[in-house]
Amino acid sequence: MASTIEEIEEAIRQAIATGFRGRLLERGLARSMIWVDGKLPDCSPNFAPKLSYDLLSYGYSLLSLAIRLTELNGNADLARAAFEKSAAAITDVIHNGDSDDPEKGFHKVLAASSYHLGRFSAKAFSLLNHSIENENLSQIEKMLSLLMLRQFSELETSVLAWKSSGLGSDNSLAEKLGFEIDQLSDQLETEDQAEEFGIASIELPIVDLAITDNYYSAIFEFLFALETGSSVLLEGAINRIENSLSISAELNMWQIQPRSA
Repeated sequence: MASTIEEIEEAIRQAIATGFRGRLLERGLARSMIWVDGKLPDCSPNFAPKLSYDLLSYGYSLLSLAIRLTELNGNADLARAAFEKSAAAITDVIHNGDSDDPEKGFHKVLAASSYHLGRFSAKAFSLLNHSIENENLSQIEKMLSLLMLRQFSELETSVLAWKSSGLGSDNSLAEKLGFEIDQLSDQLETEDQAEEFGIASIELPIVDLAITDNYYSAIFEFLFALETGSSVLLEGAINRIENSLSISAELNMWQIQPRSA
């Protein structure tokens, strides 16, 4: 895997070169133009059965490379081109695709995010500006969408609703964790088994709730920073996000990849 700036830049140059992987992007665009709800019309050209998977693999791999290059302060123009190509590949899977695909909303948010990071704000906006409430999105995906759409009032309302629900509060998480440990302990023969296997088997749902709550807190802190102009609050919001990213990385919850083949 590319790790240095030079290696990442070379990998990106190859991936965005004309004709890469048998003109993968061109084939994806051509199919999306004639698709009708994820189906090809009669007498249409033959497309590879795994074209969608290939496009998603390409798109998410390129997005990951672009993010890493940006973090390393590499070639900004090259990173921007990678963000655009990544978004285009993912978009070609959802444009005129299966409207009932449960992963459609996830792919749409990631494609918009790639456009947004590449400073193609109008394209990001156009992807998200229609019926995001009808998409199958997680709480964090919804909040990210509202942030890119600059719908700050709705963001604040969503944060207050989440905090009022208490779903991510310390007391609520402690109760859920205690209940699941008790349930698991009853199924195992010894306390040692419960301690060894119990936490590992139940921690991810609890951590997911905790990370979601932390994300809401970060968004609220960011909104308050915008209102007050406080750099301290802005730094606090960024630190919250970085903390969640660190935890997600430790638990292998962070990889950008297609969720279905």
